[in-house]
Amino acid sequence: MDVKEELTEIHDIKSKIQGDESHGFFKKKIHFLKESIKSLLTQGLTPRKIAMAFAVGFIIGTFPVLGTHTIMGVGMAFLFNMNHLSVYLGLIVSFPFFLLLLLPSLRVGEFILNAMPMDWDRFSSGLKLMANSWDDFLSVFAAYGISIMHTIVGWAIISIVIGLIIYYMVYFASSKIISQIDKP
Repeated sequence: MDVKEELTEIHDIKSKIQGDESHGFFKKKIHFLKESIKSLLTQGLTPRKIAMAFAVGFIIGTFPVLGTHTIMGVGMAFLFNMNHLSVYLGLIVSFPFFLLLLLPSLRVGEFILNAMPMDWDRFSSGLKLMANSWDDFLSVFAAYGISIMHTIVGWAIISIVIGLIIYYMVYFASSKIISQIDKP
C-alpha cells in the first residue's frame, strides 16, 4: 500500500469517527486509534511490529530536547524499517507525556549522576527561556547544558520502563483487535 492510499484510508477513518456525534472527545480519539490499528492490521502488519513501532515513536516523543522528535522518529522508522504511521502515532500520543516527564527525568538523572538538584525556580525559568528564545539556543544550552544532560540520562532510564509498558499495552490491544477482525 502506498502513501496516498494510506492517507486516503486515514481520512476515511477520521471521517467516520467525526460523523458520529454520540461519542465524546476522548471516545472519538480512542475510537480513531482503534480504527487506525485495525487499518494497520489489515495491511498485513503483525501486532508485534505495530507495538514496537508505536513504542519507539512514544519513547522518541518524550525525548527531552524540543525540536528533535519528528526527525528522530522518521530516522528510526527508516533505519529499522518500521511502519511510519505507527511511529508517527506514537509521537503524537506522547506529547503530553513529554511535559510530564521533564522534571522526573531531571531528578532521576541528577540522582544517577550524583549531582546537586536544580531548584524549581531555575527549572521553570529555563523552560520559559527555551520556549521564548529559539533564536538564541546556544545561550540556553550554555546556561542549562548540564541540566539538559542530566535530563537526557534520566530520560534514558525512565524510557526503558515506559517503552516496555507501552509496547505490551499496544501489543495486547492490537492482538485483541485482530482477534475481533478474524471473527466472522
